Amino acid sequence: MKKGLLGIMGLIGMLAALAVLAGCGKKLEFKYVSETEFLTKPAAAFPEAKFITMSDLHYFDKSLGISGQAYSNYLMEDRKLLTFSGSLLQAAIEIIKQSPATFVIVSGDLTKDGEKGCHEKVAEYLAEIEASGKAVYVIPGNHDINNPDAVSYNGSNTTKVDSINDKEFEQIYGQYGYMEAFNRDTNSLSYAAEPVPGLWLLCIDSTDHQDNYKLGTPVTPGKLTQPELDWIEKILHDAVVNNKAVIAVMHHGAMAHWNGQEQLHPEYIIDDYSDISKMLAAYHVRVVFTGHYHANDITLKRFDNGSFLFDIETGSLVTYPCPIRVVGIGANQKMTVNTLLIKDIPEFDGDLVAYSKKYVTEGLSSLIYHKLKKYGVDDGEAQQITPYVAEAFVMHYAGEDTNAKYEAKIDGLSLWGGIVFNNQKYVIENLRVDLEPTDNDVVLDMKEGAWSAIK
Repeated sequence: MKKGLLGIMGLIGMLAALAVLAGCGKKLEFKYVSETEFLTKPAAAFPEAKFITMSDLHYFDKSLGISGQAYSNYLMEDRKLLTFSGSLLQAAIEIIKQSPATFVIVSGDLTKDGEKGCHEKVAEYLAEIEASGKAVYVIPGNHDINNPDAVSYNGSNTTKVDSINDKEFEQIYGQYGYMEAFNRDTNSLSYAAEPVPGLWLLCIDSTDHQDNYKLGTPVTPGKLTQPELDWIEKILHDAVVNNKAVIAVMHHGAMAHWNGQEQLHPEYIIDDYSDISKMLAAYHVRVVFTGHYHANDITLKRFDNGSFLFDIETGSLVTYPCPIRVVGIGANQKMTVNTLLIKDIPEFDGDLVAYSKKYVTEGLSSLIYHKLKKYGVDDGEAQQITPYVAEAFVMHYAGEDTNAKYEAKIDGLSLWGGIVFNNQKYVIENLRVDLEPTDNDVVLDMKEGAWSAIK
């Protein structure tokens, strides 16, 4: 997820224009639309399985510098617990090693900004998991490859450090999916593996990193190319032929996780998401694990033909509430999803959950306040509006949004303050209203698309 996430008070109409531009370009051609009769075959039953998923580790090696003005300036524009990234990852690994899970999914953004040394350290951490007898499957995120923002910090200065390319990503993480893959896409870092007999893991590279150096910044939006889509549909066709259940994984969301996300933050949902999610469901993919938005949220899309798709988005390990998910699939075709929070790390003496919530709230508040000021809202009104926006995002990150309708209202604003507030209050209101199903602890029916909250 990029550090400019919360530019939510931009010029009126700019976001709508960007959303239109994001949809431009050659339209993807889908093969599933011509396989209607073939796809009437019943969906394969899931085998029993237990696994863990985590996302957006954003690991940063302390040897690259965690003090000085330059590092402080970076943190002021960010909301991640970057200094604790190693301790948080180690704490997650200790939970994983003690769990009955047989494999682990990591859905992208393994590093802060694609630093080669950080990738090599993450691979060492993941080796601990595999040494405990559990397989690990990774995919890249938008921060991980060809990243011109890879730097070290020294006082008030930053120094460029090596990032990695596609081939180096595959080499560093070879034993974490790529060597186990039974099929690889030659046009991307996508692959397919079978962690449990009868269960295929479709790991989709949704990143668009080829022009990062030319642009001078990592590209945040995600997309599929036509060759990659063709490969995906071939794998899914073969899964139907061979009666294999499929779980998909990708960094970018497969659908909107709140009403209005596609307007405000289209870069966090994969391009052509409506068609791609419909394609996945048509091939009997019933669940996709994602990340990118740093929110612990699950949403569900039902299609006219009776198919459905759950998008299980896992929050960032370095952003409140620092979650991982424990997933179990039973013979009854029910998927149980439990959320565990990292509550303690050795280098922090205190209430980590409370601290991380305060940290992200203050970080968001600063970003929101300065955006409001930038667009002409006076100081007093900016201070009035900011808490409403920050609280809504924090609730969404934690999966604590509710089903209750919320009306955002602030009396006494000036004409311009009222225009800005009314133009953007859909963000405040809709972030607080959860789309089905519930987000943190839930049982999902893989046959019917029904769900029930775990009390």
